[in-house]
Parts: sequence; structure tokens; C-alpha cells
Amino acid sequence: MVWLLFLHVLGAILFFGNILVTAFWKVVADASRNLEMIHIGARKVLAADYIFTIPGLLLLISTGNAMAHRYGYPMNEINWVSVSNGLFAITGVIWLAILIPLQVKMIRTSKQSLEQGAVTEAYRAASKLWMIFGSLATLIPLYILYLMTVKPF
Repeated sequence: MVWLLFLHVLGAILFFGNILVTAFWKVVADASRNLEMIHIGARKVLAADYIFTIPGLLLLISTGNAMAHRYGYPMNEINWVSVSNGLFAITGVIWLAILIPLQVKMIRTSKQSLEQGAVTEAYRAASKLWMIFGSLATLIPLYILYLMTVKPF
């Protein structure tokens, strides 16, 4: 059980750490108005999701459900585990259906910005949507962290 808990905490660090750090560096890159930095930042945000967010998420879900099962939390009833899994599913849909396509668009439009010598309106629009949906995809897991810590029901 100690290894499951260790891997679960490691998953949380990878998952939350990447969400927060990539958002920070993207904001810094955009604020710099340096077109090369913006383009590199857009590319690295997507790469970091594949390197850190996905493994972190897989560790969180697999070890979390394994520990919940070991402690006897039923997965077919409404409790903090099932609600957390549902919220993770919603976060996954936001990430797969909205954030990943926006990140791909930001890579493409930041390259166009670099070629044109100015940030394009398409990049600004994609970046704004990324911040909105990225914030939502960050707040939901923070609530899941609260549920995991407090176990209110």
C-alpha cells in the first residue's frame, strides 16, 4: 500500500506541477512579446503534456482507484471516489476535445506570427480560449484534490 500511495503522490506532483508550470511559462512567453519565445513556448506546452500530464494522470487514476478498492470504497455508488472519477472524465474531455486542439492551433499560429513578424489575431484568440478552458481544467482537479483530502462523502 505504501508504494501505491507513493506513486499516487508522484502522479499528483507530475500532473499538478505540469499544469501550473506550463501555464506560468506560457504566460511569461506571451507577455514577452518575443515571437520566437512564444512559438517555442507553444510547442513545449504540448510536449510537456505528453511527458508529464498524461503519465501523472495515469498514475493518479490507477493508484487512486486501486487504493479506494483496497479500502472498500464502492465504485458503483456516489461517494468522493466516484465523483472524483467523473470529474476527471470531464477534465479529460476538456483536455482532449478543446485544449489539445487549441495547443496545436497555437503552435501553427505562433509559427505564422513568427513568419509575419507580429502576433496574429488567430494566435491571440486561441491563446485566450486556452487560458479560459485551461483554467477550468485546473480548477476541477483542485476540487478533486479537496475531495481526496477531505473525503466528505
